[in-house]
Amino acid sequence: MKLIYFTTLLLMLVTPLFAMESKIIGSLNVGRNFYAGAEYKKAIKIFEQLLRDDPETTEAHQWLGMAYLKLGDNEFMTDSEILEKAVAEFRIALRHKPDLADAHFYLGITHLAQNNKSAALSEYEALKSLDIQMASSLHTRIQAWSSPSKYRSLNENKSYVTKVTILGNQVFVPVTFANGDVVAQAVLLLDTGATVTSISPGIAGQLNIDLTRTKKTIGQVVGGGLLEVRRVKLAYIMVGPYTKTDLDVAIIEHKGPPIRYDGLLGMNFLRGLKYSINFDEQTINWTP
Repeated sequence: MKLIYFTTLLLMLVTPLFAMESKIIGSLNVGRNFYAGAEYKKAIKIFEQLLRDDPETTEAHQWLGMAYLKLGDNEFMTDSEILEKAVAEFRIALRHKPDLADAHFYLGITHLAQNNKSAALSEYEALKSLDIQMASSLHTRIQAWSSPSKYRSLNENKSYVTKVTILGNQVFVPVTFANGDVVAQAVLLLDTGATVTSISPGIAGQLNIDLTRTKKTIGQVVGGGLLEVRRVKLAYIMVGPYTKTDLDVAIIEHKGPPIRYDGLLGMNFLRGLKYSINFDEQTINWTP
């Protein structure tokens, strides 16, 4: 009788543990599938929910950090706040399991995205005794890394007031593009909802960009529609007193009624800049 009671009690204790473990494994698999499909926001939601249920799941912290890294540093943008979240998750994973090679590797990659080469080298040193192949891969990336270009002025007599055209709530901004030694002028619609600056095929033609040599991807527009997008890295883009070099832009063909602008001025240029729009004077006032 006592044996039966003990067995029943043991089953009552063990069954919930198996159920929880099964739920964790299922959630990890769902999150990893979203990650593999480049649906990083969905992956983040899954891993965050998993960690609310069980904050001690080391693997979930690592995968959440990886998803934040992909979301925070990509061909369209670099978001320092999202990268800090990635760092935090990798560090939690390493507190749980200090010899977790993957976490050291991706933490090193994240530090490079943050322009922190010395921190990336620290992760390389930690990796050498854990996984020599990962260590070698991280070291290769560190060796190839170079400090990104900063916003700068191309002339000494820069003005922090830029004349624009405003129609309703639309702000049309004069922009200078350069592809090698070829320079073109364009008018872009300021769009803080666009992650990447875009130009029309017409402007791309003025810049002597061969569209057949650009990388083709599929983009999604508001409403869920899909369209073909080509990407290219330009020598620089200049708006008012600021210039950004080696900037990725999207080349998108407009289909529909004629528009009065040549593309969108997106957040990969505007991020980090302080400015205000004077609707009465039709100017952008930049804060140094």
